Amino acid sequence: MKIYDPVADSKFLYHICEYIEGQTLRQWMNDNPKPDLNKVRGLAEQLASNLRVFQRQGMLHRDLKPENIMLTATGQSKLIDFGTVHVDGLDDISSPLIEDTPVGTADYIAPEYLMGERGIHRSDIFSLGIIIYEMLTEKLPYKTISSRKHHVDSYDHWKYTNAREFRKDIPVWLD
Repeated sequence: MKIYDPVADSKFLYHICEYIEGQTLRQWMNDNPKPDLNKVRGLAEQLASNLRVFQRQGMLHRDLKPENIMLTATGQSKLIDFGTVHVDGLDDISSPLIEDTPVGTADYIAPEYLMGERGIHRSDIFSLGIIIYEMLTEKLPYKTISSRKHHVDSYDHWKYTNAREFRKDIPVWLD
């Protein structure tokens, strides 16, 4: 999603974004249950490319989920909702904002957030993996964590469910 330059003499903190005509990935998933593997692969490649742009700029999205991905009429994917984006280097600047709870949506955030650790670029990749799994199976690969404030102390809370349990045509290598 494009962000336009702010008005130079504005007294307010805001940003203006491009209008994206299309549908959210969630809407697409609802309209396309059990989509063709090649279609999901194409979308996954686009989303990975979108994340690479973020990573090259030293940014983490931190709230990747189907509702924060738009698909245009031409099939182009765009990440939206930059409210939780973290930019490398901003920690060096004094800020009144203290994050004492994980940001993002519990079903999609990486385990390290719920373990009280900082996210890294792989955290967004974890979220992308959850999204791809859900596109293919209509399910989540892990049990839902009951609360965003829930603190866990190990990775034992995440028990992977094989995608092939929900969809037999998924190749073993993809699962």
